Amino acid sequence: MNRCTFSLFCISYLVPWIAWSDDLDEALKRWDTKTALELVQTARDLPRSKAAALYGYMAFLEGDYGRAEGLLRKVSGPDRGTKALLTIVAFTRATTQDMVVATSEKGHFSLKYRPGHDEAAVFYILEAAEAMWDVLMRRFDAHLEGPVRIELLPSFEALAASTGLNMPEVHESGAVAVCKFNKVMLVSPSALPWGYPYADTMAHELTHYVLTRLGGEDLPLWFQEGVAKYLESTWRGKEPGQLTRGARERLATAVVEGRLIPFDSMRDSLAWLPADAVSLAFAELSS
Repeated sequence: MNRCTFSLFCISYLVPWIAWSDDLDEALKRWDTKTALELVQTARDLPRSKAAALYGYMAFLEGDYGRAEGLLRKVSGPDRGTKALLTIVAFTRATTQDMVVATSEKGHFSLKYRPGHDEAAVFYILEAAEAMWDVLMRRFDAHLEGPVRIELLPSFEALAASTGLNMPEVHESGAVAVCKFNKVMLVSPSALPWGYPYADTMAHELTHYVLTRLGGEDLPLWFQEGVAKYLESTWRGKEPGQLTRGARERLATAVVEGRLIPFDSMRDSLAWLPADAVSLAFAELSS
C-alpha cells in the first residue's frame, strides 16, 4: 500500500499544569531549560509537588529520562496532564535505553538509534541536519546552543507513544516525524516498505525546532508548517519554496474547486487532518 508521508510539529498540550509564572511559562515554551531552572530555583512558595513536576519536565526536555520518570512519580495527587506526561516519559526511557548515540561532525546534533538497519541512515540524517543548521542560523541570524537531540524510533506505534498522538492520527495524517519535547523524532525508514525521504524530513523538523527555540510554542501552527515546508530543500542548496509538480496541480485544482484548507483547520496540528488534506495543506503553506 502506498503511503503519503509527512512530518509534523505538535504543540505540547500535556503540560498546562506546569506554569507557575509568565516568565517560566515562556521559558518552557521555548524549551529554554537553563532559564526555567533559574526561575524555579528562585521561586517562592512553590509547593513540593509542583517543584517535582517542574524538575521532572525539565529533565525530560534535557533527555534525562530516568531522572524525569523518578521525579514525576514523586508528584502527589497527579492530575491528568501529569499522568499523561509520565506515561510518555516511561515509554521513551524504555524505548531508548538500549540505543546507541552518534554525534554529528560539528557537534550540533546527537542521534539515538538502534544498531542494525538504521545505521545506514545515520550519516545522511546528521549530514542533512548540519547543513540545515547552517542555513537556519544564517537566515534567522540565530546562535543557539546544542546539541539538538534526534531519536530514530522503530515504528509508528513508538512515534505515537513518544509524542502523545494516537495511532489513528498518525496513520490518517501519514506522519513519519514530529518535533516536540525539545527534540526531533523520526520513524525508522525500515518501518516503511520503500522508506521515505528522511534527510528532507530531518531538515523540515529542524526548522520547527529552531522556530520554537526562538519564538516559543505559541507561534501559529500554519506559520510553523509554512516556514518549515518553504525552507525544506534549502539544505541541498536549492532555492526555497520549490513546489513539486504534483503539489502545484493539487493546489490549482483546490483553488478552482473551492477546496482550500482554511487556516483555522491548521491551528493546532495537521495530524488531525486526513492524509490527502495534509498534502493540500502543505502545498498551500509552501506557496
